[in-house]
Amino acid sequence: MAQDNDVLGRPANRFDPREIMILTPTQALNALARAWPTIVAECRQVLGSELHYQAMIYHALRMTSIQAQQLGMNVRQRIPEPSTCHFQGQVIVRGPCLTVAETIPDIVIFHPLVNGDWRGRNCTETLRHMLLIAEVKVSERDGGRLGYSEIARDIRKLIDSRREVVRFNARPETAMIIVDTAPSEKERMLLSGIDAVMTLCREHNVSFFYMNSETATHVLLNCC
Repeated sequence: MAQDNDVLGRPANRFDPREIMILTPTQALNALARAWPTIVAECRQVLGSELHYQAMIYHALRMTSIQAQQLGMNVRQRIPEPSTCHFQGQVIVRGPCLTVAETIPDIVIFHPLVNGDWRGRNCTETLRHMLLIAEVKVSERDGGRLGYSEIARDIRKLIDSRREVVRFNARPETAMIIVDTAPSEKERMLLSGIDAVMTLCREHNVSFFYMNSETATHVLLNCC
């Protein structure tokens, strides 16, 4: 029987040998750090929406050799019987037998055992196999600026996501990515806000990635 090929003529379901198999949360975080210079260079070239920058970050992670079968964007997941404040406020099903909350993380790196399947029906496996969860915020604000409180909500979502998936034997790394490349300084974050976000990340072991049009920084922290 003939072997099926992908669009590049390679045998289907074969990994490119240049791609890196990510097996641990630490490896996933290091992969994001390796991709960071590419993310910065690419994102500085355009002005767009948050969803567009998420796609650019996904592309940069693929360019730096993360397998497609391990990398998801906007993966819809359902958490049964949530116990944390954030997800108790995100309940979509409530009944005498089951309470379910929904989450859609911006970027996720999965263990290979997820096998490239992050459909909604596979949410138990996607929760079990998360290695890194990242949220993205950008300074696309018409008549305003990206502020601390909005980012802090996403950081708390990351913290509570980490707590929820412990039940599934997952201990993913978490990362907050800020693309603050608005051309007008009036639309960018205040320095006090950046410092406050970095402090919150440090306090809760969330890795911090920040860029504007001139500078870029990142602080890697281990998950708890």
